[in-house]
Amino acid sequence: MNQRIFSRATWALCAVLTIALTVRLFSQTNASPALDARLQVNPDGSVSVIFKGVPGQLYRIEASDTPNDQTSWNIVAQDIEAGAGVTVWTDTTVAGVAQRYYQVIPQSLARPTQVNPTTAEPTQEASQSLRYVAAPQTILASQQLASNWWVDVKEAADSGKMIGALGAGSNATALAVLGDYGVAATTLAAMGQQIAQTPVRASLKEPFLRAIAFDSLGRSASEVNTQLQIAADLGYTNPFWVAKAFLPDWPARYDKQLAKCPVPPIAALDMQLTEVDAIRYFKWYDRYADRIHSVVLNWSQINNEQFKCSADVSDANLIMGGLYKLIKARNPNAFVWVLVLWNEDNTDALLLKSLTFTPDGLMIRDLRNFRSPFERARRKYLSILSADTPLLVDDFYGYWRQDLPWLHPTPAWSQKIGALIAPDLPRMEQRLQDLGYRGLAPNHMLIEAVHNAQNKSQTTVLP
Repeated sequence: MNQRIFSRATWALCAVLTIALTVRLFSQTNASPALDARLQVNPDGSVSVIFKGVPGQLYRIEASDTPNDQTSWNIVAQDIEAGAGVTVWTDTTVAGVAQRYYQVIPQSLARPTQVNPTTAEPTQEASQSLRYVAAPQTILASQQLASNWWVDVKEAADSGKMIGALGAGSNATALAVLGDYGVAATTLAAMGQQIAQTPVRASLKEPFLRAIAFDSLGRSASEVNTQLQIAADLGYTNPFWVAKAFLPDWPARYDKQLAKCPVPPIAALDMQLTEVDAIRYFKWYDRYADRIHSVVLNWSQINNEQFKCSADVSDANLIMGGLYKLIKARNPNAFVWVLVLWNEDNTDALLLKSLTFTPDGLMIRDLRNFRSPFERARRKYLSILSADTPLLVDDFYGYWRQDLPWLHPTPAWSQKIGALIAPDLPRMEQRLQDLGYRGLAPNHMLIEAVHNAQNKSQTTVLP
């Protein structure tokens, strides 16, 4: 897990840097598909040759400042064994050099006999040439860019280390990583006492949670207030609050969003499998743990609809299980949800069966209309989870989106939709309660439509 996350993040970094530094770095190749090389300018001014080759294959690197002179090519590194991820070799001697050519060559091949200095194209296959050109006016910016991206990559690698440690039961290692990233020592000390204990399942306070599928606290204060007031008038209170972007100013930005919400929101951690930012997501939770209603471990990026292979399911369990462990250590009374998308192909069941922890509740998406198989879904999920697990239907539309013009409805259409749905919504809630469900989160457009039908003189349609 740790290696997989690190290799993905590192290679993504290399790709971004290669694009960003095209003023200085050029690559031309006739190489076999197995070899892919890049150059990177490092913060200290050195240049790294980064390549992916055939695992187990030995490579050498040759360099020349004057490639037309065949005697100027020197072997600067050899017996480099390619691993499963990326291989890095760094040249610390480029200071004051106007340009330098590099070639990555499988050691079973002889050195190409000639290189075209204009295109840096080798005449022999299965090797790759790279050209570094010093550009004083832009080199400082490239170094800063490399430094910023390296910080992100290191944090991604440390996130992988932390998640892997939690999965292996090395709790002290995981907490030490959080300490390196500024989590308070008093918080970590308390977590250290709690994390070794078996988490206690939290109880859902509400007999039936009436939430609202509105996750746009980033809108203007007037829009947020209007939407939440409309929902509150119909008895729906807690909105979703999605954490998904961590720019340098994220604490101030999220503080402003939370200030717009008069009730504790349901937090959702929108992590990705390929770019794991578990450290930042925990720091976000740590900041707001005492001001939220509950927390959903996965959202749009990690869910059964997105999985491409069994490894994705395994990674999802490790990531969510690690965050679950940290959240319960930070706040033993936290109510923690897992989200699944109802699916006939049983990817939802596959996800739930893979879990090595017991969530406090289950959110179910894609049971969107009055004709959805609520009873069958409940039987399916509770046969996997504990029989008393609270179930909440999320993002409910009333009718399938394609049946009605939900996207950008006119005020008149909004009133008609609301008039159609309004009488059935209370009966829908009662039906869910009779089946044993513990919550419903209608889509905010449904809430608006019902409001508009009941208040024709005050029609509201938010974008």
